Amino acid sequence: MKKELAKVYKGDVALSPDARWIHACGAEPSHWYILRREFEVFDEKTILSLGACHYAEAYINGELAMRFCERAYLFDIKYKCADISALVKTGKNTLAIIMDRIFDENRMYDAIVQINCGEKTVLVSDEQFRAAEYAPLGAGANFFVEGPVSPEIFDARDDAFAPAFQNGFDDSAWKHAELASDEAIARTFDRVSQDKNEMQTNTPVFAEKYVSFEKSTAENGVLSQIRAENGGMVLCETEITAERECEITIENLGGIFALSVCGERHAFGEKICLSKGSYRLALAGRDPKIFIKGEGFSLGSWKKAEPEKHDAPKRKRIPRFPWNDIASEEKLPERVECYLASKARLAMCDAGDTACELTEFEKIKYKKYISCADSITDEKLEKAAPRAKSEETLGIIGRENIFSPEGETIIPPSDEDITFILDFGVMHIGGICLDVTAKSGAKLAFSAFEAINDGGAIFDSERRMLIYTCRQGRNEYISHTRKGFRYLLVNIPARDYELKIHNIFLYEWRYPAETLSDFCCSDERINEVYKMCIDTAKVCMLDAYVDCPGYEQNIWVGDAGVTALVNLYNFGEYDFNERFLSLIAGSVTDGLRRLYRTNNKRYLSGRFLPCASFPTYPEGNIPIWSYMWVLTVAEHYKHTGDREALERLLAAVEETLRRSLLMLSERGLLSINGAWNLIEWANNDLCEYGEVAANNIMLSYCFKAFSELEAELGNTETAEEYKCASNRIKDAVNKYCWDEERGAYIDTVRDELSYAKYLEYYGEIGKEPLSFEDYMLLSRVSVQTNTLAVMYGVAEGERRRQALNMLIKNIEDGIYVAGSPAYRTVGTPSEEEAPGGIVRVGSPFFMYFVLHTLFENGYSELALRSIKREWGDMLDSGVNTCTETFNSKTEWKTRSVAHAWSASPAIFLVKELLGVKPTKPGFAEFEIAPCASDVDFAKGSVPTPYGEIYVEWHKDENGKMNISCQAPKECIRIR
Repeated sequence: MKKELAKVYKGDVALSPDARWIHACGAEPSHWYILRREFEVFDEKTILSLGACHYAEAYINGELAMRFCERAYLFDIKYKCADISALVKTGKNTLAIIMDRIFDENRMYDAIVQINCGEKTVLVSDEQFRAAEYAPLGAGANFFVEGPVSPEIFDARDDAFAPAFQNGFDDSAWKHAELASDEAIARTFDRVSQDKNEMQTNTPVFAEKYVSFEKSTAENGVLSQIRAENGGMVLCETEITAERECEITIENLGGIFALSVCGERHAFGEKICLSKGSYRLALAGRDPKIFIKGEGFSLGSWKKAEPEKHDAPKRKRIPRFPWNDIASEEKLPERVECYLASKARLAMCDAGDTACELTEFEKIKYKKYISCADSITDEKLEKAAPRAKSEETLGIIGRENIFSPEGETIIPPSDEDITFILDFGVMHIGGICLDVTAKSGAKLAFSAFEAINDGGAIFDSERRMLIYTCRQGRNEYISHTRKGFRYLLVNIPARDYELKIHNIFLYEWRYPAETLSDFCCSDERINEVYKMCIDTAKVCMLDAYVDCPGYEQNIWVGDAGVTALVNLYNFGEYDFNERFLSLIAGSVTDGLRRLYRTNNKRYLSGRFLPCASFPTYPEGNIPIWSYMWVLTVAEHYKHTGDREALERLLAAVEETLRRSLLMLSERGLLSINGAWNLIEWANNDLCEYGEVAANNIMLSYCFKAFSELEAELGNTETAEEYKCASNRIKDAVNKYCWDEERGAYIDTVRDELSYAKYLEYYGEIGKEPLSFEDYMLLSRVSVQTNTLAVMYGVAEGERRRQALNMLIKNIEDGIYVAGSPAYRTVGTPSEEEAPGGIVRVGSPFFMYFVLHTLFENGYSELALRSIKREWGDMLDSGVNTCTETFNSKTEWKTRSVAHAWSASPAIFLVKELLGVKPTKPGFAEFEIAPCASDVDFAKGSVPTPYGEIYVEWHKDENGKMNISCQAPKECIRIR
């Protein structure tokens, strides 16, 4: 067990002009490096300052002092300071830094370092540092999830670096670090500043129980890969000979478009029953890799033919899943279909060498398990893949010791692998830690994953794997990459000796956010939902708000709009929130164009919005996401009352609103060609062009919100300008986006004028346009657009009533339809795609807008019923964090099981059910107004800049509510 890391130092520390950006000589992208230097200190407070362009770990005398994993724009780079006084000793000390490099040779700057002892600077990063490639850690492993999909591979047999972390190591064979050039520094860094936010946690977390503990072997079967010579598609076939009646399953390990057995098409993973005899297996693909699982059959040699490149299949995107890796279906050329449908073997050339190997991930995914007399097997795993049974025992000694830091677990010799799955109880994020005693060469495989359902363990990919090859004796290791998971599969290879596990656990690395609310009420289901939302938000607060701890860990600004409110109502981490807002404010500066979008016409013209995903994705922005950032700035001020923070962020907000006015059409509606127009994962009429109602509804409200804030700051002229802009856009939405015949707001304006603009845009980008008739048939009415019209005050009178009724009906029905605007059909949508001709709510993300609108319009009982039903279904599916999408009763649709964009109940249970709301910035004045409900009791607290407001209420036998409240003296309750 390691000590706590050094604490953040929040005093002002300026970097010396002598501290230079350095990198390892000859550093290559995706490789890991170690830099070291010795230094002397005396008996005074010692502060380490470290900045990095990606990820870095700093060690003092062999002890990990800090991790630097705070993302920032290169033009506004940050460094953090840590008090390392407890780690240094008077006299000589050693600083060692392990870091990965992601940039190419055009960006040769990786780290900047300084150590201060008292008033004296005793170390700066310069060419006196020595550097070497960190050989035991394989290239491609990435601390952040984005980037190469590679496992973390560490070979401890190659680790001769331990002495380098201590004084006296002879590093003369290492190369001197190189300095970044003055030209590179001037071109890149506009500002280098200190980040005073808290360090991320380094908390040890142990598993709570085993899900399985079994023997395992490689799945029986035949593995082949047929390689194309022209880079295109290959047609190939072989003969399967069943020696007896048997069952096979064909898995697509990559590149297969379609396959057939004796002319009959089969799906991947489908069980195929064969009688004794021979069968033609044919497939089409690009370098297809195939694994045929089963026993009692043999495979002949592969034959192949390579069609002309024009025979390549046309890809049809199928909206089975809504996100970017949406399921695909290949539309094959007719002669390829005929080839697959044939039952006879055709004359083809020999396929050559088809030998290949399973990747480490595939070896884990395709195993068969043996349940011994003392095995543990979760019933879902058993149901998904029935185990062979054995009367033998595993003979594990001290199996329960793995749940605590004390004791050891002894794995006796075994002719088969020993595989077990640990359940950590809830989603966590951090680094895998192991401490084992083994012989040299033992390869331990760890696969982290999020969920187990009726189909078994849902493994992700190699990116969440750790492959550790042991050196002789004791091995202690802390992962260098961050993984989000609840479950951890551990595979110990067959061996003829006893292996000891001293520890396998997780160090959790996240922002130290903890709930201050402690909300609870008389409805236990609501309490369970609240906890799942809080647990989800925690693991989505890292260096900034991220979408999820597992699949991406990316800073999506729309997702963050929800997580930020969970923070403000429950955690009160105001500095964290401001850092996020400031980070995204940087995306409207010229620095972004200069370094990230250098020659892009949109960015050269200055007509771009705040990024949707840090640092600059997508190129055309997602307007809804950008405007959620604007509104989060307003929410930050509402909760903190921090005028200085508001003024720091105001320039970026004003620039965003100014640019939005530049992108209005002649009808006064925002229209951005090339934008990713998105509200949520649903089948809306949204394209990369056009006057989108939702964008304009939210833009109108942004002007309204900041008109009020500008007035509060005394900027009366700007306030009036924004008020007028808000009203003009609101009027334009009501004039052009309302469909009188359908009695609803439409998603996108479609008429002759918009079609002319569409033709002009498609002519510029060289795309084939739709006919006017088909263009008009894209038009849709959605719950999303109409809900936003109500929530943001664009809909009034009868229109408001009709739009609100559409939402109420959707929630009362409880029908949710996930999809994607990109893959909707043309024309009248099917009932499956849009029940009753109306696009329904598609994901838990949009439920934030739904719940807000229901509570604000007096439908609190319906809102609470929806919370219990929708989030209760998540709990009933076996997860205890918020899923990215809704699962159905028959299909597991979600990808991520911890997505904070789905955590909005944690906002409304405090704001509406407990009933605490600020009426003046910073809770200088507040009200307690619990909504109508069948809940009899609630209590909790709300963070404010001055401390917590504690509230407790209960209803007496007559239904009268009795409220008690304790608040800081700076916070005045008005009712």
